[in-house]
Amino acid sequence: MFSTRSTPWFAALLLLVTPDAVLAGEQTRPLGDAMATRLFASHGGSGPRVAPAESSGDSIGCTNFERPLMRQFGYRGHAFFCDNFSTREVRGAVLNKRGFAVCDVLGTYDPIEDCYDITICDDPDRYCRRP
Repeated sequence: MFSTRSTPWFAALLLLVTPDAVLAGEQTRPLGDAMATRLFASHGGSGPRVAPAESSGDSIGCTNFERPLMRQFGYRGHAFFCDNFSTREVRGAVLNKRGFAVCDVLGTYDPIEDCYDITICDDPDRYCRRP
């Protein structure tokens, strides 16, 4: 199938596209809790509010989880995600340590139930604000 000359190139390509860790089930729930906590903080008070290290506009707030924080969830990369306050959409990605997207972070905010429905790496879950 592969000649011995092409095998090293194939192996190198495989290392570039293979994620450092696969997030699923037990790993995505704590990560989702942390993301939802950060997203709920942006809804506090009279308008969008984010920590100084994050960015925010009138209708969008973005944040990232750096590698040390992601290591707590068993992942060696980082994550970046944004909340569009006007459309109630959450979009982002979990990235490997080289900055390539490993998987998507997609979601919506339900203001009636005060919950985020977030799918991290094809693993959906619901995160509601705790009273």
